[in-house]
Amino acid sequence: MLEGQLSGSALFNTSFYKNTKAIRNDKRHKIVVKDDIVTLQMLAIDAGDAGKYQCTVENEVGKSSCDCEMTLKGWRENLTFKYISVHFGILSVKMFFAFPPIEPPSFAQKIENMNSLCQPLRLECKVKGSPSLRMQWYKNGTKITDGDNYRQSFVDSTAVLELRTTRFDDNGVYTCEATNDAGSISCSTTLRVKG
Repeated sequence: MLEGQLSGSALFNTSFYKNTKAIRNDKRHKIVVKDDIVTLQMLAIDAGDAGKYQCTVENEVGKSSCDCEMTLKGWRENLTFKYISVHFGILSVKMFFAFPPIEPPSFAQKIENMNSLCQPLRLECKVKGSPSLRMQWYKNGTKITDGDNYRQSFVDSTAVLELRTTRFDDNGVYTCEATNDAGSISCSTTLRVKG
């Protein structure tokens, strides 16, 4: 959300721009003017939203604008940041931005120790934390890649490692690691394949 406080004579015409292109009210953007506060709400943030933003206000006696650059480090829901710019003259604009704190990953449900009888196996754990969460599975400390026997997925906050079939050489410690911009956490389980 970009928010500006206006001062000057009434009857402002307010415009927002991104990289010099006018921003209009649409599914992702909402421009709200209430009293002396003008707000650009971004209802969904993605990497394409990075760039130079400008708020311009004008009335019959003058025009003023305020600029800021928005950069994204990882994808963050409820993006907020702080930036203040004041232009003096007939009109003035102050813009405020703020990031809420990023929640580090945590496990809502950890994986449990497993025994398998040479059949398909599914390991899963539930993860909480601010986006963008990155998940990775390891076997005995070595990164697992998808292949003939392994398939990893992360859907609806659940990290899954599927073994299409379990063999004796699949015995070991399996670790699920969750990472975001605020930190990382891991949990492990021991798999014992029985014949």
